[in-house]
Amino acid sequence: MNHEPHIDVLLEALRQGDWGTLIDSSAYLETVDLLCGVVLDSRDEIVRQSATGALGALAELGAPGAVDALLAVLRQLEKSYARDIAAFYLVGCGDVRAEAVLLRILGDPHHNGHMAVVRALAEVGDPRAVDPLIAVLNNSRMPTRYELVRVLGDYDDVRVVFPLLRLLHHDDERVCAAAHHALFTFADKYAFGMLIEYLTHPDYTARRQAAIALGEIGSKRAIRPLIRLADGEGDERVQQAIGDALQKLGYAYSARSG
Repeated sequence: MNHEPHIDVLLEALRQGDWGTLIDSSAYLETVDLLCGVVLDSRDEIVRQSATGALGALAELGAPGAVDALLAVLRQLEKSYARDIAAFYLVGCGDVRAEAVLLRILGDPHHNGHMAVVRALAEVGDPRAVDPLIAVLNNSRMPTRYELVRVLGDYDDVRVVFPLLRLLHHDDERVCAAAHHALFTFADKYAFGMLIEYLTHPDYTARRQAAIALGEIGSKRAIRPLIRLADGEGDERVQQAIGDALQKLGYAYSARSG
């Protein structure tokens, strides 16, 4: 008896979330091709996403051709979250060839799948996503996605602080809230001490940004080191930033004269 999967059966399984049928069908080479065709040809976004998730599950099971199908989705599909799903599974599948392709896409901001790869790597805290992620957030021509802002707080990298500061006054309230959350996460998890160290950085811009960040984060722990460094600061712009930070922290500071 022929039990090979039929496209209508697979589509119904996708709509119903019948993963058992999808996994059972993984024994047939035809399944991967059918699912890939569904993703690339269907106009139903939910079906596209479900089919991509099924391909990801098959890739994790080692089904032949599943990784290639996910790569095809990432390269060819436009304006669909199915690309993000494909990138997520490709990041996690451990396939060496897939990793090489992902890194090439990561290095090409004009590639169709660039943003999907950036998001997938950022979601798992991969340090290779930091520079592309910051570049995206600094690009005023691209809409700022609050979910991208949120993941910056998970990185132990002081470079993420300054882009977050610029987003605190974004027009989109969700972006502002995500930036605040990311700054708090960053300070709580990692580098409060790193920001304190930046108050003595040779570059006045770094000192000023560190002071602004400490004021926005809002931890009272910053008051003492800010006071200690304020009067020795020779740049008026930095001293002003320190004074503003202390005021936000509830401390009335006035610079010493002469």
